[in-house]
Amino acid sequence: MANENNGTNVIPEILPVLPLKDSVFFPYMIMTVNVLRGFSASAVNRAITGEGFLMVTAQKDATLDEISDRSLYLTGTVATIVRMQKNYDGSMKLLIQGFKKASLGGVVFDDEGGYYKAKVQPIEEIDDSQNMHAQALMVEIQAQIKTIAEKGEIALPPEALGAIQSVKNPGRLAEIILNHLSKSLDLSQRVLEENSQLKKLQIVHENLEKEINLLEIQSDIRNKAKERLGKAQKEYYLKEQMKQIQKELGNDDPHLSEIQAYEKKLSEANLPENVKTEATKQLDRLRTMNPAASETVVVKTWLDTILELPWNSETPDNKDISKAGQILEDDHFGLQDVKERILEFLAVRQIRGSSKSPILCFIGPPGVGKTSLGKSIARALGRKFYRLSLGGLHDEAEIRGHRRTYIGAMPGKIIEGIKTTGAMNPVFMLDEIDKVGKDFRGDPSSALLEVLDPEQNFSFLDNYIGIPFDLSKVFFIATANWEETIPAPLKDRMEVIRLSGYTDPERLEIAKKYLIPRQLENCGLDKKDITFSKDALLFISRRYTRESGVRNLERNIGSICRKVTTLKVQKKPFPKLITPKVAEKYLKLPPFSDTELDYDSRVGVVTGLAWTQFGGSTLKIEANWMKGKGGLILTGQLGDIMKESARIALSFIQSNAETFGLGSDFTIENKDIHIHFPAGAIPKDGPSAGITITTALLSLFLKKEIDPLIAMTGEISLTGEVLPIGGLKEKLLAAGRNKVREVFMPEKNRALYESIPEEIKEGIKVHFVSEYTEIFKRLFRK
Repeated sequence: MANENNGTNVIPEILPVLPLKDSVFFPYMIMTVNVLRGFSASAVNRAITGEGFLMVTAQKDATLDEISDRSLYLTGTVATIVRMQKNYDGSMKLLIQGFKKASLGGVVFDDEGGYYKAKVQPIEEIDDSQNMHAQALMVEIQAQIKTIAEKGEIALPPEALGAIQSVKNPGRLAEIILNHLSKSLDLSQRVLEENSQLKKLQIVHENLEKEINLLEIQSDIRNKAKERLGKAQKEYYLKEQMKQIQKELGNDDPHLSEIQAYEKKLSEANLPENVKTEATKQLDRLRTMNPAASETVVVKTWLDTILELPWNSETPDNKDISKAGQILEDDHFGLQDVKERILEFLAVRQIRGSSKSPILCFIGPPGVGKTSLGKSIARALGRKFYRLSLGGLHDEAEIRGHRRTYIGAMPGKIIEGIKTTGAMNPVFMLDEIDKVGKDFRGDPSSALLEVLDPEQNFSFLDNYIGIPFDLSKVFFIATANWEETIPAPLKDRMEVIRLSGYTDPERLEIAKKYLIPRQLENCGLDKKDITFSKDALLFISRRYTRESGVRNLERNIGSICRKVTTLKVQKKPFPKLITPKVAEKYLKLPPFSDTELDYDSRVGVVTGLAWTQFGGSTLKIEANWMKGKGGLILTGQLGDIMKESARIALSFIQSNAETFGLGSDFTIENKDIHIHFPAGAIPKDGPSAGITITTALLSLFLKKEIDPLIAMTGEISLTGEVLPIGGLKEKLLAAGRNKVREVFMPEKNRALYESIPEEIKEGIKVHFVSEYTEIFKRLFRK
């Protein structure tokens, strides 16, 4: 303990304040404090560089960070810093010693130092060490503490017991006891504020009496519980004797029978050595367990899972490349990139005998056949197929499994899928990998990193199983609609194959080969009952669907087939040939027109090309101006990227006004410009509208109409450079569907354009441009 005789004149009148959230600090005590708040750290630094004193007091409300006279107890302890350690995260760890009780007031924040400070007044206590009543209370309290310690109800360190038994000062005795036993902040503060040492002892004695009474009640409760437990143990022994009697009479013990069944399964199962060792260990535990214990169920479930997993079971691959290729052709039209990749895998496997299965990721809009393609790959390889939907998955344990700490624990979806297929080498589809969620339960996409990494997944550790499992033979296929929402580390582990939308000829072939036969079978019709004409299929595709895939096309074909089936059952006449007129009669009013375009030319209106998750579409961009103050109005539910494109386009025109024939004095200071993208209910974003917005603005400023059958796509920079874009195939499909004659696109997309099938490019004249001035010369200088 520090010397109590230190003079009060050594304590400065104003000291930095260190507020404590959950404890009261007494004089002459030594305490470790973790300093996390910035203003507290600044107060410590000020004390170290100053006189070495801190005013330590408790907060009334630990949730508040704002410090004032109202939020602090106004009686605390002046402390000195014994040792200070700075942590790597900027926090501090202090060892402080109480010096003198003091009151504080006038708490203010020191803006320059970044800490709270207050006026401090040392407090002298009434010395009752010679008071006979106080001495008697000290003896009584020391006896109480000894009784509590002997019962072992409250753990006190030996040094604390020694201090309690040897201290002579009544006030110090009360404070030492509270420092080790009290959980009440208010009680400790009440003793600190009391200036009479005798009254401090009285408060502590009263609370120790309550504590001893409470401990006696708890002891009585425990004794009664032991009596009940003894009765339960007696019942258990009687039941065991009953089981032994039943065994002597020839009746088997169900628990023993289960263990024998597990032993037989383990001996017959073809398990790896490490798996067999762990399973035997768990079976030995099961033997010693009470059959009624909850942990028995956990061990049994774990053994069942281990025995059901295909540790060494594989389905033989189909090594006939020609047959595999024919299966893929029969199931899907087009998609040559995917088919070639599967045949390459089979060829390598046939030469090497074994190889790591590829990890593919199909990215494309809905309805283009990603999931059904996975089933076809499984059929072509002769493997089993399992599909796991990841959409909306938030819990990491769904991938890695739950730890065996409770009855409801279970393995993750990956291991569950392997168990369901009964083979180590299935085709495993991870559907909608771009829609995986993330919250406080973990990040499933991070858990998938191990699953989809060929260098790691040979020893995938599921938390439930607790034994490494080899996933390297599994053929993983992921699917996604949006590439941007797939985490970069996850995408890096997969071989991305992009599936774009179908052309009209491809839709016709798919409808003839797959959709119509399937719907005829579903509706109980024969091929001779009805036939769809080519014009009818085109009519349904263009007037009743707006999609990249064929889902809605199949739904409409199915709707017509069901109506024909109804007429057939009612024995009413029905048309044998489905024409556009018949299709419109059955499907009612078409929701879409022949074209998305308005073919009337207008100043300030230009046709753009856009990509959506449902494929390509044409987009009319409108520009107008009116009296104003030089503002730019953007409407049509645009994203940040398109808003920036509009601002860049306007800045580019203003900085090159003379080049574009607007004159050197061109200004929009007295005008407001409004750019609108129709269909305002649909969100729009992406870096491909720059040159279209620029053309619409120049059309407005120069009062020159642009032919609506001329479309364009490409981003623009502030210097007029035309930047490359994506989704080119889908955009050209939209252009062809709307009878667009000419398309302007970036020169940097020429190589991508050359890879697009000729049937898509047919009838469209393409202009490749590197600078916007090339577009200006063609459209505005004729």
